Amino acid sequence: MRPELFTIPGTSITVPSFGAMVMIGFLGALWWMTRRATKVKQDPDLVLNFGFIALFFMALGARTFYVIHYWDSQFKYNPSQIFNLRAGGFEFYGGLIGAFVPCILYAWYKGLSLRLWTDLVAPSLLFGMGVGRIGCFLAGCCYGTTCSADLPWAMQFPYGSEAQIASWEARTTAVPADLMFITKDGNVLLLAPKAAQEIASGRKQLDQHTEQARAKGETDKVARLEKASAQLKELEDHMAAHGLTPARLESLRHDPHFSSPHVHPAQLYSAVGPLLLAWLMNAYFYRRKRHGTVFALAMMLYAVERFIEESLRADNPVDTLGLTVSQAISVGVFVLMAAYLLLLQRLPLRSPRAVAYVPKDARKTDGAEPATA
Repeated sequence: MRPELFTIPGTSITVPSFGAMVMIGFLGALWWMTRRATKVKQDPDLVLNFGFIALFFMALGARTFYVIHYWDSQFKYNPSQIFNLRAGGFEFYGGLIGAFVPCILYAWYKGLSLRLWTDLVAPSLLFGMGVGRIGCFLAGCCYGTTCSADLPWAMQFPYGSEAQIASWEARTTAVPADLMFITKDGNVLLLAPKAAQEIASGRKQLDQHTEQARAKGETDKVARLEKASAQLKELEDHMAAHGLTPARLESLRHDPHFSSPHVHPAQLYSAVGPLLLAWLMNAYFYRRKRHGTVFALAMMLYAVERFIEESLRADNPVDTLGLTVSQAISVGVFVLMAAYLLLLQRLPLRSPRAVAYVPKDARKTDGAEPATA
Protein backbone atom coordinates (compact mmCIF):
# COMPACT_ATOMS: atom_id res chain seq x y z
CA MET A 1 0.00 0.00 0.00
CA ARG A 2 1.45 3.34 -1.09
CA PRO A 3 -1.15 6.13 -1.25
CA GLU A 4 1.47 8.71 -2.21
CA LEU A 5 3.65 7.63 -5.12
CA PHE A 6 6.43 10.18 -4.60
CA THR A 7 7.18 13.75 -3.54
CA ILE A 8 8.10 16.23 -6.24
CA PRO A 9 11.79 17.11 -5.66
CA GLY A 10 12.32 20.47 -3.99
CA THR A 11 8.70 20.74 -2.87
CA SER A 12 6.35 19.23 -0.31
CA ILE A 13 3.84 18.33 -3.03
CA THR A 14 3.06 14.63 -3.19
CA VAL A 15 1.70 12.75 -6.19
CA PRO A 16 -1.19 10.43 -5.23
CA SER A 17 -0.77 6.90 -6.55
CA PHE A 18 -4.37 6.61 -7.66
CA GLY A 19 -4.24 9.80 -9.73
CA ALA A 20 -0.90 8.83 -11.25
CA MET A 21 -2.13 5.41 -12.35
CA VAL A 22 -5.35 6.87 -13.76
CA MET A 23 -3.30 9.32 -15.82
CA ILE A 24 -0.96 6.56 -17.04
CA GLY A 25 -3.97 4.48 -17.99
CA PHE A 26 -5.58 7.42 -19.78
CA LEU A 27 -2.48 8.32 -21.80
CA GLY A 28 -1.77 4.68 -22.64
CA ALA A 29 -5.37 4.16 -23.74
CA LEU A 30 -5.23 7.22 -26.01
CA TRP A 31 -1.96 6.09 -27.59
CA TRP A 32 -3.33 2.60 -28.24
CA MET A 33 -6.58 3.92 -29.67
CA THR A 34 -4.65 6.29 -31.94
CA ARG A 35 -2.75 3.33 -33.38
CA ARG A 36 -5.96 1.47 -34.12
CA ALA A 37 -7.56 4.56 -35.64
CA THR A 38 -4.57 5.11 -37.93
CA LYS A 39 -4.55 1.49 -39.08
CA VAL A 40 -8.21 1.65 -40.15
CA LYS A 41 -7.77 5.08 -41.77
CA GLN A 42 -9.56 7.22 -39.19
CA ASP A 43 -8.57 10.72 -38.11
CA PRO A 44 -6.19 10.34 -35.11
CA ASP A 45 -6.86 13.93 -34.05
CA LEU A 46 -10.44 12.93 -33.24
CA VAL A 47 -9.08 10.41 -30.74
CA LEU A 48 -7.62 13.26 -28.69
CA ASN A 49 -10.92 15.14 -28.84
CA PHE A 50 -12.82 12.08 -27.67
CA GLY A 51 -10.20 11.51 -24.99
CA PHE A 52 -10.48 14.91 -23.38
CA ILE A 53 -14.28 14.89 -23.54
CA ALA A 54 -14.31 11.44 -21.94
CA LEU A 55 -11.70 12.39 -19.30
CA PHE A 56 -13.79 15.25 -17.94
CA PHE A 57 -17.21 13.64 -18.07
CA MET A 58 -15.97 10.21 -16.97
CA ALA A 59 -14.37 11.72 -13.86
CA LEU A 60 -17.52 13.75 -13.18
CA GLY A 61 -19.82 10.76 -13.65
CA ALA A 62 -17.63 8.34 -11.70
CA ARG A 63 -17.38 10.68 -8.73
CA THR A 64 -21.09 11.58 -8.81
CA PHE A 65 -22.08 7.91 -8.87
CA TYR A 66 -19.75 7.16 -5.94
CA VAL A 67 -21.07 10.08 -3.87
CA ILE A 68 -24.69 9.03 -4.47
CA HIS A 69 -23.87 5.41 -3.63
CA TYR A 70 -22.06 6.23 -0.37
CA TRP A 71 -23.88 9.42 0.59
CA ASP A 72 -25.24 8.18 3.93
CA SER A 73 -22.03 6.52 5.08
CA GLN A 74 -19.39 9.02 3.92
CA PHE A 75 -20.77 12.37 2.80
CA LYS A 76 -24.06 13.12 4.52
CA TYR A 77 -22.43 14.66 7.58
CA ASN A 78 -19.25 15.83 5.87
CA PRO A 79 -20.15 17.17 2.40
CA SER A 80 -16.75 18.81 1.96
CA GLN A 81 -15.31 15.33 1.38
CA ILE A 82 -17.10 15.27 -1.96
CA PHE A 83 -14.23 17.34 -3.35
CA ASN A 84 -11.47 15.34 -1.67
CA LEU A 85 -10.48 13.57 -4.87
CA ARG A 86 -7.03 12.64 -3.57
CA ALA A 87 -8.69 10.07 -1.32
CA GLY A 88 -10.11 8.22 -4.33
CA GLY A 89 -13.73 7.20 -4.66
CA PHE A 90 -14.84 6.63 -8.25
CA GLU A 91 -17.25 4.13 -9.81
CA PHE A 92 -16.46 2.82 -13.29
CA TYR A 93 -20.07 2.43 -14.34
CA GLY A 94 -20.79 5.99 -13.29
CA GLY A 95 -17.86 7.14 -15.42
CA LEU A 96 -19.03 5.07 -18.39
CA ILE A 97 -22.52 6.53 -18.20
CA GLY A 98 -21.17 10.04 -17.65
CA ALA A 99 -18.88 9.94 -20.69
CA PHE A 100 -21.15 7.95 -23.01
CA VAL A 101 -23.70 10.64 -23.83
CA PRO A 102 -21.22 13.53 -24.49
CA CYS A 103 -19.07 11.28 -26.70
CA ILE A 104 -22.10 10.04 -28.63
CA LEU A 105 -23.23 13.63 -29.18
CA TYR A 106 -19.76 14.61 -30.38
CA ALA A 107 -19.66 11.66 -32.81
CA TRP A 108 -23.11 12.60 -34.12
CA TYR A 109 -22.01 16.22 -34.55
CA LYS A 110 -18.97 15.08 -36.54
CA GLY A 111 -21.01 12.67 -38.64
CA LEU A 112 -18.94 9.67 -37.51
CA SER A 113 -19.88 6.02 -37.45
CA LEU A 114 -20.91 5.16 -33.89
CA ARG A 115 -20.42 1.47 -34.54
CA LEU A 116 -16.84 1.91 -35.76
CA TRP A 117 -15.79 4.39 -33.10
CA THR A 118 -17.24 2.42 -30.19
CA ASP A 119 -15.25 -0.56 -31.50
CA LEU A 120 -12.14 1.62 -31.57
CA VAL A 121 -12.59 2.75 -27.98
CA ALA A 122 -13.52 -0.59 -26.38
CA PRO A 123 -10.01 -2.09 -25.91
CA SER A 124 -8.62 1.23 -24.68
CA LEU A 125 -11.48 1.65 -22.24
CA LEU A 126 -10.68 -1.74 -20.70
CA PHE A 127 -6.95 -0.97 -20.67
CA GLY A 128 -7.38 2.34 -18.87
CA MET A 129 -9.65 0.75 -16.32
CA GLY A 130 -7.21 -2.08 -15.63
CA VAL A 131 -4.28 0.27 -15.08
CA GLY A 132 -6.42 2.52 -12.89
CA ARG A 133 -7.21 -0.44 -10.63
CA ILE A 134 -3.51 -0.69 -9.81
CA GLY A 135 -3.97 2.77 -8.30
CA CYS A 136 -6.77 1.33 -6.14
CA PHE A 137 -4.35 -1.32 -4.89
CA LEU A 138 -1.71 1.27 -4.00
CA ALA A 139 -4.32 3.47 -2.30
CA GLY A 140 -5.76 0.53 -0.34
CA CYS A 141 -9.37 0.97 -1.44
CA CYS A 142 -11.63 -1.62 -3.15
CA TYR A 143 -10.19 -4.35 -0.92
CA GLY A 144 -11.30 -7.98 -1.00
CA THR A 145 -13.00 -10.39 1.36
CA THR A 146 -11.06 -12.36 3.94
CA CYS A 147 -9.27 -15.47 2.75
CA SER A 148 -6.89 -18.14 4.04
CA ALA A 149 -3.41 -17.00 4.99
CA ASP A 150 -2.15 -20.01 3.02
CA LEU A 151 -3.29 -18.44 -0.26
CA PRO A 152 0.03 -17.46 -1.93
CA TRP A 153 -1.24 -14.03 -3.00
CA ALA A 154 -3.25 -13.23 0.15
CA MET A 155 -2.70 -9.64 1.27
CA GLN A 156 -2.69 -7.77 4.58
CA PHE A 157 -3.25 -4.03 4.62
CA PRO A 158 -1.62 -1.84 7.29
CA TYR A 159 -3.08 -0.11 10.32
CA GLY A 160 -5.29 2.81 9.29
CA SER A 161 -6.15 1.35 5.88
CA GLU A 162 -9.76 0.93 4.82
CA ALA A 163 -9.48 -2.86 5.11
CA GLN A 164 -8.06 -2.67 8.64
CA ILE A 165 -10.63 -0.12 9.82
CA ALA A 166 -13.46 -2.19 8.34
CA SER A 167 -12.21 -5.33 10.13
CA TRP A 168 -12.02 -3.37 13.41
CA GLU A 169 -15.57 -2.05 12.93
CA ALA A 170 -16.73 -5.62 12.27
CA ARG A 171 -14.96 -6.69 15.50
CA THR A 172 -12.83 -9.25 13.67
CA THR A 173 -9.66 -7.51 14.84
CA ALA A 174 -8.90 -5.64 18.05
CA VAL A 175 -6.68 -2.70 18.95
CA PRO A 176 -5.49 -1.35 22.34
CA ALA A 177 -7.93 0.94 24.16
CA ASP A 178 -5.70 3.99 23.85
CA LEU A 179 -6.09 3.87 20.06
CA MET A 180 -9.85 4.38 20.41
CA PHE A 181 -11.65 7.59 21.26
CA ILE A 182 -15.25 7.78 22.50
CA THR A 183 -17.08 10.99 21.60
CA LYS A 184 -19.75 12.58 23.78
CA ASP A 185 -22.32 11.20 21.37
CA GLY A 186 -21.13 7.69 22.19
CA ASN A 187 -19.40 7.05 18.87
CA VAL A 188 -16.12 5.15 18.96
CA LEU A 189 -13.38 6.38 16.63
CA LEU A 190 -10.22 4.56 15.65
CA LEU A 191 -7.21 6.88 15.69
CA ALA A 192 -5.71 6.28 12.27
CA PRO A 193 -2.29 7.75 11.39
CA LYS A 194 -3.72 10.55 9.30
CA ALA A 195 -5.94 11.67 12.20
CA ALA A 196 -3.06 13.18 14.14
CA GLN A 197 -1.91 15.08 11.07
CA GLU A 198 -5.35 16.51 10.36
CA ILE A 199 -6.41 17.52 13.87
CA ALA A 200 -4.22 20.61 14.16
CA SER A 201 -5.06 21.91 10.69
CA GLY A 202 -8.73 21.07 11.29
CA ARG A 203 -8.86 23.14 14.47
CA LYS A 204 -7.21 26.09 12.74
CA GLN A 205 -9.77 25.98 9.95
CA LEU A 206 -12.64 25.69 12.43
CA ASP A 207 -11.33 28.65 14.40
CA GLN A 208 -11.09 30.73 11.23
CA HIS A 209 -14.63 29.81 10.18
CA THR A 210 -15.85 30.55 13.71
CA GLU A 211 -14.39 34.06 13.63
CA GLN A 212 -15.93 34.71 10.22
CA ALA A 213 -19.33 33.48 11.40
CA ARG A 214 -19.08 35.55 14.58
CA ALA A 215 -18.28 38.67 12.53
CA LYS A 216 -21.40 38.06 10.44
CA GLY A 217 -23.54 37.51 13.53
CA GLU A 218 -24.38 33.89 12.59
CA THR A 219 -24.90 32.66 16.15
CA ASP A 220 -26.21 29.20 15.24
CA LYS A 221 -23.26 28.52 12.98
CA VAL A 222 -20.86 29.78 15.65
CA ALA A 223 -22.35 27.33 18.15
CA ARG A 224 -21.94 24.39 15.75
CA LEU A 225 -18.36 25.32 14.93
CA GLU A 226 -17.42 25.79 18.58
CA LYS A 227 -18.88 22.36 19.39
CA ALA A 228 -16.82 20.77 16.62
CA SER A 229 -13.70 22.59 17.78
CA ALA A 230 -14.29 21.40 21.36
CA GLN A 231 -14.53 17.80 20.15
CA LEU A 232 -11.24 18.13 18.33
CA LYS A 233 -9.69 19.61 21.49
CA GLU A 234 -10.85 16.56 23.46
CA LEU A 235 -9.31 14.33 20.82
CA GLU A 236 -6.05 16.27 21.02
CA ASP A 237 -6.01 15.89 24.81
CA HIS A 238 -6.66 12.15 24.53
CA MET A 239 -3.78 11.71 22.12
CA ALA A 240 -1.44 13.81 24.24
CA ALA A 241 -2.34 11.84 27.38
CA HIS A 242 -1.49 8.53 25.68
CA GLY A 243 1.55 9.75 23.77
CA LEU A 244 -0.14 9.20 20.42
CA THR A 245 2.11 11.33 18.27
CA PRO A 246 1.93 11.26 14.47
CA ALA A 247 5.24 9.37 14.43
CA ARG A 248 3.96 6.65 16.78
CA LEU A 249 0.73 6.19 14.86
CA GLU A 250 2.68 6.04 11.61
CA SER A 251 4.95 3.36 13.05
CA LEU A 252 1.92 1.13 13.60
CA ARG A 253 1.60 0.83 9.83
CA HIS A 254 4.69 -1.37 9.89
CA ASP A 255 3.58 -3.53 12.82
CA PRO A 256 1.99 -6.78 11.54
CA HIS A 257 0.01 -7.13 14.79
CA PHE A 258 -2.10 -4.13 13.74
CA SER A 259 -2.65 -5.19 10.11
CA SER A 260 -5.93 -6.30 8.59
CA PRO A 261 -6.79 -9.99 8.28
CA HIS A 262 -5.60 -11.75 5.12
CA VAL A 263 -7.80 -10.66 2.23
CA HIS A 264 -8.10 -11.27 -1.48
CA PRO A 265 -6.23 -8.63 -3.54
CA ALA A 266 -9.47 -7.77 -5.32
CA GLN A 267 -7.87 -4.66 -6.82
CA LEU A 268 -5.33 -6.81 -8.68
CA TYR A 269 -8.04 -9.21 -9.83
CA SER A 270 -9.93 -6.25 -11.22
CA ALA A 271 -6.75 -5.00 -12.92
CA VAL A 272 -5.77 -8.30 -14.54
CA GLY A 273 -9.29 -9.04 -15.80
CA PRO A 274 -9.80 -5.85 -17.86
CA LEU A 275 -6.19 -5.92 -19.12
CA LEU A 276 -6.67 -9.45 -20.48
CA LEU A 277 -9.99 -8.44 -22.01
CA ALA A 278 -8.33 -5.38 -23.57
CA TRP A 279 -5.74 -7.59 -25.26
CA LEU A 280 -8.44 -10.02 -26.43
CA MET A 281 -10.70 -7.26 -27.79
CA ASN A 282 -7.80 -5.58 -29.57
CA ALA A 283 -6.99 -8.86 -31.33
CA TYR A 284 -10.65 -9.36 -32.23
CA PHE A 285 -10.92 -5.79 -33.54
CA TYR A 286 -8.74 -6.63 -36.55
CA ARG A 287 -10.65 -9.86 -37.21
CA ARG A 288 -14.21 -8.63 -36.77
CA LYS A 289 -16.62 -8.94 -39.68
CA ARG A 290 -19.35 -6.63 -38.38
CA HIS A 291 -18.95 -3.12 -37.00
CA GLY A 292 -20.18 -2.70 -33.43
CA THR A 293 -19.50 -6.23 -32.21
CA VAL A 294 -16.21 -5.38 -30.47
CA PHE A 295 -17.87 -2.89 -28.13
CA ALA A 296 -20.84 -5.17 -27.46
CA LEU A 297 -18.67 -8.20 -26.64
CA ALA A 298 -16.26 -6.09 -24.57
CA MET A 299 -19.06 -4.77 -22.37
CA MET A 300 -20.68 -8.20 -22.04
CA LEU A 301 -17.42 -9.89 -21.00
CA TYR A 302 -16.58 -7.06 -18.62
CA ALA A 303 -20.05 -7.33 -17.06
CA VAL A 304 -19.40 -11.03 -16.36
CA GLU A 305 -15.93 -10.28 -14.99
CA ARG A 306 -17.23 -7.46 -12.79
CA PHE A 307 -20.10 -9.57 -11.45
CA ILE A 308 -17.64 -12.26 -10.32
CA GLU A 309 -15.16 -9.70 -9.01
CA GLU A 310 -17.81 -8.06 -6.83
CA SER A 311 -18.36 -11.34 -4.98
CA LEU A 312 -14.73 -11.12 -3.80
CA ARG A 313 -14.90 -7.47 -2.70
CA ALA A 314 -15.71 -6.51 0.86
CA ASP A 315 -16.18 -2.75 0.47
CA ASN A 316 -19.40 -2.73 -1.58
CA PRO A 317 -22.65 -3.33 0.34
CA VAL A 318 -25.31 -5.72 -0.93
CA ASP A 319 -28.07 -3.16 -1.27
CA THR A 320 -29.64 -3.57 -4.71
CA LEU A 321 -32.05 -6.50 -5.23
CA GLY A 322 -29.79 -8.78 -3.22
CA LEU A 323 -26.73 -7.70 -5.19
CA THR A 324 -24.18 -4.94 -4.99
CA VAL A 325 -25.06 -1.96 -7.15
CA SER A 326 -22.26 -2.84 -9.59
CA GLN A 327 -23.53 -6.42 -9.89
CA ALA A 328 -27.03 -5.15 -10.62
CA ILE A 329 -25.71 -2.78 -13.28
CA SER A 330 -23.59 -5.61 -14.72
CA VAL A 331 -26.72 -7.69 -15.23
CA GLY A 332 -28.38 -4.76 -16.98
CA VAL A 333 -25.32 -4.10 -19.16
CA PHE A 334 -25.10 -7.77 -20.17
CA VAL A 335 -28.76 -7.90 -21.20
CA LEU A 336 -28.55 -4.55 -23.03
CA MET A 337 -25.43 -5.56 -24.97
CA ALA A 338 -26.92 -8.96 -25.84
CA ALA A 339 -29.90 -7.14 -27.32
CA TYR A 340 -27.52 -4.81 -29.16
CA LEU A 341 -25.73 -7.81 -30.69
CA LEU A 342 -29.03 -9.12 -31.99
CA LEU A 343 -29.81 -5.69 -33.45
CA LEU A 344 -26.42 -5.62 -35.18
CA GLN A 345 -27.35 -8.76 -37.10
CA ARG A 346 -30.03 -6.74 -38.88
CA LEU A 347 -27.59 -4.00 -39.91
CA PRO A 348 -25.02 -4.02 -42.73
CA LEU A 349 -21.66 -5.58 -41.94
CA ARG A 350 -19.97 -2.23 -42.45
CA SER A 351 -21.44 1.04 -41.23
CA PRO A 352 -22.22 3.41 -44.16
CA ARG A 353 -20.63 6.24 -42.19
CA ALA A 354 -17.33 4.39 -41.71
CA VAL A 355 -15.38 6.14 -44.45
CA ALA A 356 -11.62 6.41 -44.58
CA TYR A 357 -10.04 9.66 -43.42
CA VAL A 358 -7.87 11.46 -45.95
CA PRO A 359 -5.63 14.30 -44.73
CA LYS A 360 -6.29 17.66 -46.38
CA ASP A 361 -2.91 17.79 -48.09
CA ALA A 362 -3.45 14.32 -49.60
CA ARG A 363 -7.02 14.65 -50.79
CA LYS A 364 -7.67 14.17 -54.45
CA THR A 365 -9.42 16.82 -56.42
CA ASP A 366 -11.24 14.47 -58.78
CA GLY A 367 -14.30 14.21 -56.53
CA ALA A 368 -13.83 10.51 -55.73
CA GLU A 369 -15.54 9.22 -52.57
CA PRO A 370 -13.29 8.05 -49.72
CA ALA A 371 -13.01 4.29 -49.31
CA THR A 372 -14.89 2.51 -46.53
CA ALA A 373 -12.84 1.98 -43.37
